[in-house]
Amino acid sequence: MITLKGDLGVAKFAMVGVLLGGAVAGAPSAFADGGSGLETFDGAARIMKCSGSIVKFPSSQKSDKGLFLTNAHCAANRPSGDQVVVNVPESHLVTIMKGAKIANAMDVHSTKLLYATLKKSDIALYELDKTFEELEKGGVKPRSFAKAAPEVGAELSIPSALWAKNYTCTFNGFVPVLKEGKYHWEKSLRYSGEKCGLVPGTSGSPIYNKDGEIVGIHNTKNEAGKKCETDNPCEVDEAGKVSVAQGVTYGQRVDELVGCFESGKIDLNKKGCSLHKGAERKPKSPAQ
Repeated sequence: MITLKGDLGVAKFAMVGVLLGGAVAGAPSAFADGGSGLETFDGAARIMKCSGSIVKFPSSQKSDKGLFLTNAHCAANRPSGDQVVVNVPESHLVTIMKGAKIANAMDVHSTKLLYATLKKSDIALYELDKTFEELEKGGVKPRSFAKAAPEVGAELSIPSALWAKNYTCTFNGFVPVLKEGKYHWEKSLRYSGEKCGLVPGTSGSPIYNKDGEIVGIHNTKNEAGKKCETDNPCEVDEAGKVSVAQGVTYGQRVDELVGCFESGKIDLNKKGCSLHKGAERKPKSPAQ
C-alpha cells in the first residue's frame, strides 16, 4: 500500500450492461453529458491526505445531496476484514477543484459515509452538505460514470487534487485478483507508462476515459518489486499464478456502485447489487 502518513494507498472488470445497474439508462438526465465541456481538474477533490472526485449517478437530481468518491482506506471509519460501513456520520473538509490547470472551486464538508469496503475492492462514497445544484452554482462539475470499460491500450487520465497534478497512463487490462498484504481485490484495473508515476496521496484519484467519464479509482502501486506485501501488490491470474510488476499501478472498479445506487443512497438489498455486504462496522466517534 502506498503510504502518506495516514494515507494508506492500497488496488476482466465487467462494465457492460451491469454498469448502469438498476439505474434507468434511458431516463432523462438532469445534467449535461459526462464528458462535455470538462477540463482536466473539473470535479477533482481532496479529503484529508487523499484525492477523490465529485460524482453523479444516472438517477441523480439537482436537488440531491452531492457525492464524493474516494478509497475506503482513506475513511476515518475504515472497514476491516469482512466489514462494510453503511450510512455512518463522518464529517471532513472536502476541497473541490476546477479548470485545466487547477483552481479551487469551493470547500464543502462530508456529512455521511454512505458506503465503504476493503473486501474485494477499496471504495468509499460520501454524501456532502451541498446539493448538486449548489455545487454547480459554485462552479463544480460532477463527473459521470462510464457506460463501458476502456479498451486495452487506451489512454487514461488520473488527476490528483491533493498534488494538483494529472497523470497520463496506458490501460493494460484487468487483473483477476490483486493481493497486497491482507487485502485481496477483484477485477482491478492495471495501467502504466512514463507519465504514470503516481505517488502517495494520489489514492482515490478518479480514472477517466477519453470522454472524461470515470472508469475506476486509483488505489495502489508496486513500489519495490516485492511480492504481495504492503506497497507491493502482486497479480494472481485465473490459474492461480502469481506475478509481480514493479512500478505498475492499479485501480478499483466503479460499476458495482452504480448497480447498487438507489434514491440517493447505496442499497445493498437492491436487485442485482453486487457490492460486498459483509458485517456493518460500528462508527468511530466522534468522526473528525
